[in-house]
Amino acid sequence: MERKPVPEEWTGRSVKVGIRTPRGRVYWTFGWLQDVTEDGITLSTTNPLDKVTPKFYPWSSITDIQALL
Repeated sequence: MERKPVPEEWTGRSVKVGIRTPRGRVYWTFGWLQDVTEDGITLSTTNPLDKVTPKFYPWSSITDIQALL
């Protein structure tokens, strides 16, 4: 997949991202958009232990990205 258009003002906002797994299934993940690069995006999410963990998603696995209000 090619890079999705992501406005700069989305950085730091809450987003919903469609992720395609290697087996072809698609799921939604939510988090705060930390960084957008040519290779993909980095999301910060909060795990059940309330630790903020950043995770990188390459453009090849992203099917959709939407800013949340």
